[in-house]
Amino acid sequence: MIPTSFGKIGTRDSGLGTGEKRSHAGTLPQSPVPNPQFRLSGGFTLIEVLAAIALVAIAFAIALSAFGGAAHNAARSAALDTAVERARTLLAEQGLTEPLKNETLSGKFDDGMGWTLDIHALPAPAAPSTGTGDSAPLPQGGAMMAQAAGIDLYQLDIAVQYGGGRTLRLSTQRAQAASTAGNGE
Repeated sequence: MIPTSFGKIGTRDSGLGTGEKRSHAGTLPQSPVPNPQFRLSGGFTLIEVLAAIALVAIAFAIALSAFGGAAHNAARSAALDTAVERARTLLAEQGLTEPLKNETLSGKFDDGMGWTLDIHALPAPAAPSTGTGDSAPLPQGGAMMAQAAGIDLYQLDIAVQYGGGRTLRLSTQRAQAASTAGNGE
């Protein structure tokens, strides 16, 4: 039994029960080093602490990688949205101030995105053979399209270079009143 209070040997407060006696030769001072066979259950070993730190570090690295990937994807998505907005605006402006004609335009937006716009007239339909209508079928991309007489159709293809060498391509068709010079050329 380990004494819990220190007093004079042989007195009642020495931790001995009534009638028990201790000889002076049998007392050894308590060692400051704990007995290796006796382990307190309230603490952690160094290995357990290091293992917990390693697990937290691995979890932190995985979370940081996921957040970094999400931020990268958000930036790419924002760049794509901006490129689509700029391309649609440029396509919408065509034919408003000047008639459309066969040409290739290029330039840069204020934020450095480059663009190339190709405008070309679609072939005019042959004169209607029946003479009953003022439109004729026009083969286009495997489909028969009807084009009214007196209307010129133009194909507008735009390519916008954005974010790390990526290219966005959009196409549309625009109609305008037929020019007297023939297809706006």
